[in-house]
Amino acid sequence: MNIEPFNELSRTLIDEINTYGRLVTFEKSHPCMQGDDLLEYFYIIVSGRMKVYDINLDNAREQTLFLLTRGDMFDMVTLLDGRSHDVMTEAIDKVSAIELPMEKARLWLETNKRETTAYSSKIALEMQLKLHSWRAFLSIILKVKSKRLNK
Repeated sequence: MNIEPFNELSRTLIDEINTYGRLVTFEKSHPCMQGDDLLEYFYIIVSGRMKVYDINLDNAREQTLFLLTRGDMFDMVTLLDGRSHDVMTEAIDKVSAIELPMEKARLWLETNKRETTAYSSKIALEMQLKLHSWRAFLSIILKVKSKRLNK
């Protein structure tokens, strides 16, 4: 299976991911990973599309934060800071993902810095979204999505 995040990884690391990871599926229109799942597991989307969103409590409107697809990873903010954050997820299509123990993912990130630096810009964007208001970074998200669509 050719999944973008795995393209630059060593065979040893891929073997470890295969050993500790398991394939999970989420049905269309159902919640995906949530709550304590995000503290215990790290996910790599294999197929389908998943929406990550928040509800504005002031006006009860939904705000889509991310649309994750094949090769995207979730939740990188929790991977780095070890804390849960209040977001909701929903499968737009049937979603398959590799579920990895969060502690193993942290260990791999730390011990394979050369191989994992390719994700630093994606992690930085998610951290900016976490630290600043969603509206302030909407233009950044649109630019990233536009570049992805133009590839």
